[in-house]
Amino acid sequence: MKTLILISVFTIASIHTFAQKWALLDKNRKLPIIYTDSVTAEQLNKGFFPIEKNCVDSFTTTLESIYERLEKNTKSKLDNITFPVCTLMFEMNITHFAYGDRYNILITSNTSPFQTKWRIVKDTEPNRVNANRVQQFIKYLKNNRDTDIYRIKKGSRKNEVFQ
Repeated sequence: MKTLILISVFTIASIHTFAQKWALLDKNRKLPIIYTDSVTAEQLNKGFFPIEKNCVDSFTTTLESIYERLEKNTKSKLDNITFPVCTLMFEMNITHFAYGDRYNILITSNTSPFQTKWRIVKDTEPNRVNANRVQQFIKYLKNNRDTDIYRIKKGSRKNEVFQ
């Protein structure tokens, strides 16, 4: 009986020890998604955007709906829309033009102790340019979704990626 309890405790401990909570997305889409258990200021300064690992699918779905909205180029009666997706907050500011709206979309990620913001869509650019950027990022997410083999060494000064 003691052996069974000890095996159960060690199994649960080993599962939680290597659990990675955050997915670090490269905003430039050059590096694969990196899964880690903590986020550092150095990683954020290098251009990574942190989201919770279990929110990657919801994030992708939200970007797909934003892409569809940019492609339609319709007029909206609203000026601002704010909505949460998992631990992310999307702020959509709408600039009205005669033949369609342009969007400013700011995504905020709260990773204690950091709050990271990323403007993925800018109203200074045409909707087709923004739609292309969002579509490329959706492809990046779908192609790199299953690269769970990448982790960041905990306690490493350089935070080297290893397999």
